[in-house]
Amino acid sequence: MTFTVRNTGTGPIELPLGCGSLLPIDLVDDAGRSLSIEGADSCGFNCANGYAGQQRGACSDCGVDQTATVAPGATTTLSWNRLVYHDETVPAECSDSGLSSTCALGEVLTGTVWPAALSFCYDLPGVGCTKVPFMIDLSRDAMAIDVP
Repeated sequence: MTFTVRNTGTGPIELPLGCGSLLPIDLVDDAGRSLSIEGADSCGFNCANGYAGQQRGACSDCGVDQTATVAPGATTTLSWNRLVYHDETVPAECSDSGLSSTCALGEVLTGTVWPAALSFCYDLPGVGCTKVPFMIDLSRDAMAIDVP
């Protein structure tokens, strides 16, 4: 799925991308719990790593977080594979390494429409960050998100 983020405001906005792969979109399930659409935990470790026998090692911060700046009237595109992630433990007997580990387990999001919010920051002194709510329509392959 592709999201086209349109800046309909009068000043530039910044989309926080973490270390480069984070999508600045939050989903909430029917129980009000946040679902992650990141492909891995903060160290880049997902369950494909764990079941392949890789052990979670020490990780370091990637440094300064990356952002995408969107000028007034401009757009940027974010791509999403329709997966959501939750914490999972890889049991020792299921890992090629014989040790247990924790990881981010991906599942395809099902349903039709999901409430979501796009996080963004105004690129102006003294103005902070906020979110704009929108609905994700899984019956579509692309949709636009307008940021005022």
